[in-house]
Amino acid sequence: MKQLLCAFHIRYGHIAREQGFEKSALDHFKKAVILAHEEGYTELEASALHSYGAYLFDRGEFKASLKPLKSAIDLKPAPFVTGCTLALSGFAQACIACSDDEVATAMRTIDAAEKTIGYEPDNDINQVVLTPEGFLLFKARTLMASSQKKLRSPDTAEDLVNEMTRQMRTDAKRHVAYRKLESNIVLSQVWLDRDYYPIATTLAQEALKIGEELESDIHVQFVDSIYGNLKLSSYGRDMEVAKLGIQLAKSKYAHILND
Repeated sequence: MKQLLCAFHIRYGHIAREQGFEKSALDHFKKAVILAHEEGYTELEASALHSYGAYLFDRGEFKASLKPLKSAIDLKPAPFVTGCTLALSGFAQACIACSDDEVATAMRTIDAAEKTIGYEPDNDINQVVLTPEGFLLFKARTLMASSQKKLRSPDTAEDLVNEMTRQMRTDAKRHVAYRKLESNIVLSQVWLDRDYYPIATTLAQEALKIGEELESDIHVQFVDSIYGNLKLSSYGRDMEVAKLGIQLAKSKYAHILND
């Protein structure tokens, strides 16, 4: 029963986070970590720590997210938990990378997750698992994560997104929508780096629209970064960029109301 309660806290925390109820999400993730630790549920504790790290990551607290993610990995949980946690940890490392060496370290962390692909939990209680297309997206997003353009790799990132699209399962509509949202963000960043601003803007608009349809705002911070760079570009005064700004403001306003 306590295992189910712990899994409930993790699941409900994810639902609350997606809909912008951050305080509720944080409360559920912390309760899950404490309960799993007290009862000795290693896999669930690692899953809860992963979820807490993902919560911090989604808030843009990349450095802070690394602590619970490392704690999850240090528990040496089953491969299906370790893989996804390593992938997110690499992504977070890349978001704060300021040198080629730091990007290389982030990529090594991502690559270490690849060997866990194919491992799945025996039941529905543990909810953290790394899929082949998820791995490719993590890798693509990691290559575009640094705030410094010279440290990003748009060509390789685009190739990875294309490969992910070929491999992606199409039997679950919500799953497909999430992958499309994440792909659009990566490709928007790619085309922004290439100075193809209209394409980057359209992809960012589509990403926000998908997020609204999914009732999820966890990707808003990445679109916000894209919007900021578009505003600074020669395309910054275009009407489409203004529309993106309005769309983004609506998403942020809804988030503030919920919080």
